Amino acid sequence: MKPLWSLAFAVIGLPGIASAAPDEPPRAQLPLGPYVRPGRPLDVRVIGGADRVRTAGTPWALPQGERGDEFILQMTESASAVLSLEIERSGQVTRSTVDVEVPPAGRDVVAVRADGAPPPGARAVRIPTGGHPTVLEGWLLLDDADDGIAPDEVAEHLRHLRRLSPAARPFAAPMLFPPDASIFATTAALAARAPRLPADVGVILALLAGVELALLVVLVSRH
Repeated sequence: MKPLWSLAFAVIGLPGIASAAPDEPPRAQLPLGPYVRPGRPLDVRVIGGADRVRTAGTPWALPQGERGDEFILQMTESASAVLSLEIERSGQVTRSTVDVEVPPAGRDVVAVRADGAPPPGARAVRIPTGGHPTVLEGWLLLDDADDGIAPDEVAEHLRHLRRLSPAARPFAAPMLFPPDASIFATTAALAARAPRLPADVGVILALLAGVELALLVVLVSRH
């Protein structure tokens, strides 16, 4: 996988730069079509942009993509036929629902052309012809795609993941890890147990700050 491509397409954008009237309520679209897979990332595009987006059980997602209107949700291991979203823009939270389809578990999901067929045992999906994700993680909804549907770098990454065991794939694509709030509790516990600043270092820093303040007073008094 080429890191430069990832950086180019994972640019953090400013919310609200997609074309929409300023007072128009935010509307959500799914760039890969109305599909949701448990435990897989989901790319949500908000027309008009937003500050952050989430659904039940997921952390807030921040804007990404070429236009800053894409949000990668780290879906939980459960999914239903209706996706409920919370979209925050300028301090206001709008709730929206999108009808979705949950492909059968235990089968690869492959994007195919109109006349294409998936490999044996896989589930075929026909995604929109344009408006695809500009963030690599947005394509992780799929396991594979017919030639030419996804960018070459995306297709290469999907093939690389398929060569790995299911247990190893999250280490190559961290968004395949399920959302886990315990990491925040663990970080707080580690910070609480971390050694505090030694007293002698604190005294040295205080003296240094005093010297800098004295120099500032001298410089100001000379003008």
